[in-house]
Amino acid sequence: MERNGGLPTYCIVLVVLAYLTGAVAYSARGISIAGCRVAPPGHFISLCGSPKFGDYEHDAFWFGLEPAALENLKAADVVFTGSSRTMFAFSTSEVQSYFAARGLRQFNLGFSGEDGQAFFARLAVRHQLHPRMLVIGVDPYFSRRLSPAASAAIYDWLEVGHLLVKQAQIAYRSTLCEWQMIDCSSVQYTAFRSASDGYFVWRDVLMPDAEHPRPHETRARDFQVDVRRDARTAKRFLSRIGISPDCVVLVPMPLPDIWPKPDPVKRIADAIGAVYIDADTGDDLTLVDGMHLSYWSAKRFSAAFLRALDHMPQTCLGAAPPQVTAFRPAR
Repeated sequence: MERNGGLPTYCIVLVVLAYLTGAVAYSARGISIAGCRVAPPGHFISLCGSPKFGDYEHDAFWFGLEPAALENLKAADVVFTGSSRTMFAFSTSEVQSYFAARGLRQFNLGFSGEDGQAFFARLAVRHQLHPRMLVIGVDPYFSRRLSPAASAAIYDWLEVGHLLVKQAQIAYRSTLCEWQMIDCSSVQYTAFRSASDGYFVWRDVLMPDAEHPRPHETRARDFQVDVRRDARTAKRFLSRIGISPDCVVLVPMPLPDIWPKPDPVKRIADAIGAVYIDADTGDDLTLVDGMHLSYWSAKRFSAAFLRALDHMPQTCLGAAPPQVTAFRPAR
């Protein structure tokens, strides 16, 4: 065997295997899929309410644990990025049917945990993502913040052990339940993602739908958004991932309060040369939990966004199809 600095290669391999074995053994003590719902076909767990399982999606995309999802993400013409507000707002049949009608593939890559550009930029470089259009849900987005789940995926080597345990439990869940190695009698709230387009499945599995009104705010939102700083960060971000600003759409996401217009996100878009679409129609958008759009509001919001997109120059995506009709919820 070849030697590396005087140490036989097989010794190095044994040391690595011993480390991984120890990491798995350590991780197995605190991780359990017990109570997490079973993902429907073509989907995988996004997050589970059990504190012994928690977030899975950050690791899934960072390490490529869901190959079909990663391949579809890499093949997507349009990628949505943002926080969990983006996950909720653009996971609608309106978005799916709109892009399918024009023969384009889209993928919702919003993340829970308030992740913004810092995690997406690393993912884009790591997996060589090159969408034709990038839609950014700004709430705000251009910060260096990494959620605990994103930080663990990138920097924590013990996370590899956690992942091996999680994957094994996902794969052999039925056997573990049958042999009573885990308690499968309880049910925890669980959310799923489609491997095809990142569609976030939450209604009645993560929480029931509800419609809470949003109060009006009298102050301008400028105190929340530093336009000059965010514009500089946005330019560096787009340069890093290699996408032209005129193929980027900034969308201010509906927040718990209804803010006066104009929104400072438009000034960021103007500063970097991106497209700006404001689909927040105000009082007719409600929240399910005080943070995210309700099921029907997400459909209204995404339909308004798509109607506005129809009127934008189509240099990045090609000719536009017939315009999106107004959304009318069939209750």
